[in-house]
Amino acid sequence: ELCRKTNLACQELLSQRDRYRRQSPLKKGDRIYTETSANSPTLTILYSRKKWKKPFAFKINQLHYQKLKDRYVQVHENEGKRDTSSQSTTTVATKDFSSYWPPSSLISYSYHKKDDSPSKDTILDRSFNVIVLALLLRYSALSGGQLLDDLRGGGMQGSIHGSVFQVLQTRFSAGNSSWLEGFASPFNATLSRFASVFPDLDWHFGSVGTFFDCTFNSDVGDDSEFIEANPPFTPGIMQAMADHILRVLHYADVNKRRLTFVVVIPSASKDNPSDKDGAAVVKKAASCSFESMVSSSHCTKHIRLRAREHGYVEGSQHLRPTMYKQSSYDTSVIILQSVEAMNEVSGGNTLEQLEMDLRRTFASRHKEELNDRKRKRKSQC
Repeated sequence: ELCRKTNLACQELLSQRDRYRRQSPLKKGDRIYTETSANSPTLTILYSRKKWKKPFAFKINQLHYQKLKDRYVQVHENEGKRDTSSQSTTTVATKDFSSYWPPSSLISYSYHKKDDSPSKDTILDRSFNVIVLALLLRYSALSGGQLLDDLRGGGMQGSIHGSVFQVLQTRFSAGNSSWLEGFASPFNATLSRFASVFPDLDWHFGSVGTFFDCTFNSDVGDDSEFIEANPPFTPGIMQAMADHILRVLHYADVNKRRLTFVVVIPSASKDNPSDKDGAAVVKKAASCSFESMVSSSHCTKHIRLRAREHGYVEGSQHLRPTMYKQSSYDTSVIILQSVEAMNEVSGGNTLEQLEMDLRRTFASRHKEELNDRKRKRKSQC
């Protein structure tokens, strides 16, 4: 029933996509504005129309709101400065998203009209708030629609800890190499470049398109490329991801390119009969994609993290007071590399050292966060 409703919601979202192209979805008399409270960490976006008795109100953490705004401004400021010779090796076969509303030219020219016309900053703030409002609705719809009401469904949009990215970048990156976060959203993205499900809006915050639009087959100098892929844990998406990764790695071998994927998915081996019924169902559904990756000749390392000994960043972190969650299932970190990339680990560090660092940084922070909140409450009493 949840899948059916989500499918219908996605169809509706696709049908409304043109509403956000080239012109503002706000009608005459509509208002969109924000309110904050001195003692609250959240910010409220309010959307009202003349005929409505009261506005719709959507809450978001102030820190995440500011993060989105910083990304928005940075992307638009860099839009006119982009040099194709310095772009990464990621090839994205998507539309030119800069044609979508609000046009990036808004930030690059002065707004000259009558004195009573809205200023450039006012237009940009209004544009930004409309986009954030649309993002909140879209990503809540992907979670079954409950995310904005009672925070249910955030697990489908969880992400790995920022310190895990730091380890990966330190152990792997060398010289001009670039990183891409394969499955993310403007709300949970850690890296400046990421792939996401709604690039027509997400490009305003750094999205390069969907993961499946990225072909990774460009040849720019001697650069290596690294992609972290932590997809929604649904069998169809995981299978499509595995097929896409193995296909582009084959092309990388043919073209003698250095390409590395770090994949984070639930462990789905079939050799653990003690699993409970629920876990067994999950693993059975995910076993095809799992086995195709760990048995591939491109697999150079498989790290298994035990349940409740590691954790993630909560997918609804932009709405809730806490950030971290403990994992209920075993997780596999699978490193897949092209032949040219198999000796890529920098500074003489081994894959065993990488595993030690990943286990340390993947450790669950949920209990520690709860204890910190308790101590703060006691200190305020």
